[in-house]
Amino acid sequence: SDIVLSCNAPVNILFANTKEVEGQAVGQMVVELPDSVEEAERITHYLRSNDIRFEEVSKMDASSISMYLKETW
Repeated sequence: SDIVLSCNAPVNILFANTKEVEGQAVGQMVVELPDSVEEAERITHYLRSNDIRFEEVSKMDASSISMYLKETW
């Protein structure tokens, strides 16, 4: 994706979905940022610079993620 190429840092996509709302595609993603503070800062700077809204949350373990996915669907 553009963010990986622009920031030269890996992003692990844990969950993503899109839907159409009032004729516009709207989506959300849960991603895991790199452990490197410098790489994570480049990514958050990219998001802010491109007016992409995001919220940082603490790490979840795999069981929490699968529970979240089951409750969402």
